[in-house]
Amino acid sequence: MIFTQVKIISGTSHSSVSITENNVMTVIEKGVIKTANNYTTAVSFKGERSKLKLGDVRIESGATALATVKKHNIITMEKGSIKSGNQAAVEAHGQNSIIELGNVQIEATAAALQTGHNATITMEKGSIKAQGYAVQANGQNSMIKLGDIQIESEDGGISAHYKSIVTMEKGSIKGVRGIDLENGSIVKINNVQIEAKQQGAFVTNGSTLIMNKSFIKAKEDGIGIYLESLTGKNNDSRIGIAEKRTEIKLTDVVIEAGKAGISTQTYASQVNFNLKNSEIHSNVLIKNNVNSRFNFTLNADHSILEGGALVNPTDYMRVIFNLSNGTVWTPKISKEEKKAVSNGNLGGLLDISTRSRSAVSVLNLDNSTIVFDKPTNDQYQELHVGHAIPNAASRPAS
Repeated sequence: MIFTQVKIISGTSHSSVSITENNVMTVIEKGVIKTANNYTTAVSFKGERSKLKLGDVRIESGATALATVKKHNIITMEKGSIKSGNQAAVEAHGQNSIIELGNVQIEATAAALQTGHNATITMEKGSIKAQGYAVQANGQNSMIKLGDIQIESEDGGISAHYKSIVTMEKGSIKGVRGIDLENGSIVKINNVQIEAKQQGAFVTNGSTLIMNKSFIKAKEDGIGIYLESLTGKNNDSRIGIAEKRTEIKLTDVVIEAGKAGISTQTYASQVNFNLKNSEIHSNVLIKNNVNSRFNFTLNADHSILEGGALVNPTDYMRVIFNLSNGTVWTPKISKEEKKAVSNGNLGGLLDISTRSRSAVSVLNLDNSTIVFDKPTNDQYQELHVGHAIPNAASRPAS
């Protein structure tokens, strides 16, 4: 990029900085930029094809702290801190605009990072504390790249929508929900620790989640990975199964979940769930919450699976387990499944015969093992392959 002018802004304090020219390089090496109200962006681009270099600068705004809304602009920031109010702290919405942050500390009332269509944000080292979803890739072909970042949120950690891409290399995520993927987006995670109160990952049809050397802990009533539909209803005529395929690829990943390792509420979808050298430990391995057209294939290679399969296979809802290369599956009697009562509330535990029954459509074992625990309250665990037998009598231990 060729610039017609280079501007160095000196001084220690500014109320805001707005760059209106095209093809200009602007440098602010240090200082404070602080707005006086809740609606002014602290640092913004209004021109095009320009670049802003920020050094050890402290930025505070009641609205957005740092934004590029025009095309082909670049912002870099090394060290420093950002504190924002009722809008995203850092926004890249201009087409082909780029924001690069290095060792920056962000404190946000809303989101910390947000991209629009064809924009990119890169953040290396540093930390994020946010009250809203911390990282939001919201535009088609937008990208957010994170490296060695510590994320804490009162809501969710990473959100990827509208065919966007988010990558994270090293770091941690703490929030109500760890990752949210929707509308055909892709999230790639490597060496990341996720601690979630509700869901480690929330994935809608057509999206892809790839995790390596990572850990998910979903506390108490938490779910490791929750699979949901785009439309919220069975709508086969509009969206075919192939178009709504969801891909989950976990390698050297451990999931610990209080309620369920995998929970599904999907319609007219196909899910390929791939595990290699990975572990899922939970009260229930997989639970399906709706009776709908649904194809779920679990491919587990040299992995450990703990928990029952609480699904009800039919001709149009197929659950296939392919266990290979020393995989061990230990079904358990669920300690959490409760009766539904009025007003959406839950009553007491379901009958132990129901909680002890697992079912899959197809089970393929290749040098792998299914291990049943000893009976509980004289009740054996049961595994049905094929159509489930919903009215099967309980089989007490003799």
